[in-house]
Amino acid sequence: MPHNHSPRLARLFTCLFFFLCQFIPSRPAALAEPPGGADLPAPAMLKDINATPYPSTPGGLYPLDGLVYFAADGLAGREVWRSDGTPGGTFQVSDINPGPGGSVEGALHDADFFGSLDGTLFFPADDGSGAGVELWRTDGTDAGTSLVKDIHPGGDSRPDGFLSAGGLLFFVADDGGGQALWRSDGTPGGTFSSGVLATAYARNTTMAAYGGLVYFRGCDPARGCELWRWNGLPGQAEIVAEINPTGDANPDHLRVVGDTLYFAADDGVHGVELWKASPAGVELVRDIVEGSGSSSPANLAGLNGQVFFAATTPAQGTELWRSNGSAGGTALVADLNPGEASGLNAYDPMLAMGGVLYFLGGDSLTGFELCKTDGTAVSLVKDINPGTYGSGISAITALDGVLYFSAKDLPASYISLSNYELWRSDGTPAGTYQVKDIRPGEGSAFNANPIVAAGGKLFFGAADRPSGWDLWVSDGSAAGTTRLPVNPMTAGAAIGLVIPLGERLFFGADDGLHGVEPWISDGTP
Repeated sequence: MPHNHSPRLARLFTCLFFFLCQFIPSRPAALAEPPGGADLPAPAMLKDINATPYPSTPGGLYPLDGLVYFAADGLAGREVWRSDGTPGGTFQVSDINPGPGGSVEGALHDADFFGSLDGTLFFPADDGSGAGVELWRTDGTDAGTSLVKDIHPGGDSRPDGFLSAGGLLFFVADDGGGQALWRSDGTPGGTFSSGVLATAYARNTTMAAYGGLVYFRGCDPARGCELWRWNGLPGQAEIVAEINPTGDANPDHLRVVGDTLYFAADDGVHGVELWKASPAGVELVRDIVEGSGSSSPANLAGLNGQVFFAATTPAQGTELWRSNGSAGGTALVADLNPGEASGLNAYDPMLAMGGVLYFLGGDSLTGFELCKTDGTAVSLVKDINPGTYGSGISAITALDGVLYFSAKDLPASYISLSNYELWRSDGTPAGTYQVKDIRPGEGSAFNANPIVAAGGKLFFGAADRPSGWDLWVSDGSAAGTTRLPVNPMTAGAAIGLVIPLGERLFFGADDGLHGVEPWISDGTP
């Protein structure tokens, strides 16, 4: 297909921008980037990557061998950068597309933009030569950065959905004949297609590494979309089973639990139900909704050798189920909300900790609250927000045997308002409480921000005033929960993406002077 000329237009406008920038007064000394050296104040900006009035906006953060790789906008456009958490160790890996055009324009917030194999980073990039967006690799140095293979000559193959298995890197790419599953060992000769069409849009649910192979949803015109597997050898991709002889089985929600691969599929007779694959073969686990109806298993999680999942039935709505892989061992854990109403949302988070599965569930009296199960019985941990609306728990993470999350506890009469704050739970009612009321009153401290553990501390973006968001740190106590000074101004720090880097936190932030740039913090104010 014709090459997309939009990158060339982008470079033209960028060149015009840099020409006009000659007439903009230079930035004052107060905006200079921090000095080099490992002993930085915390938190500290690592580097002012974009010396223009615009931010570098680090994105696609990817940890590898003690480094963080990311995409950022600098004088060379948006290219791949790396950081070891020091200013001197934060630099552009290579100017893949020479000049201001940039090579990785798509790497903004996509956590799956990069992949890795044996310490080597892989990613899609366009070097501006006309090859298009193709597979590249780097060892973190300019000399070690190169094109792996021009998969789609004259077009864009756009590699995506990277997954490592059996010493190979698997991904989806388009060589002009449609998106198919590919493999690479990092060499041109070792990069080739399975010959089976596949999609990467739902890589986390339609692909899984199992038994040294990659199992995936593969499609062909004759048999539709079925469960396939590939060992990475030429011509050896094979269909595991033709589950639906008359249509598409559409295997989804692939999850390995113990020595079994579980997934949801439709055989054309029983609807979408729970299936399993093992060395013994592929079989339907149980027809939960008997006949052609579907229970639509989703959100599969493993605990104590069993798989837990959300399933929907006409009589009970969506509830929590479990299975040991046999029909007789597949059962409803509890009907949390008796009758047709649902006791949980199919895609709310589940987290296993200490032999217990925590999830959000409830009935028409409590709304969805923090619940737990050991696989036999279900109990409500605590009704955080008394009434029928639930506490809206999100951003769940675990640290040292304790769950931390965002939740609200305003009574039902305040449903139009919100007061999301940091909470903690050890799985008991008494051990479940608000860590600190960061923003007292009706305003929320949280706004769908993740909570990240690094160095035995919790980091998160929060607001203690209406004017802006800042980086906060907590040791799990009220006294140990404090705002970290990133932006001395009142507008907040505009916290971007965050990721652990060793014992510290690597994150994007705007200090009110430089725009969003890479920062580091060990949690020290």
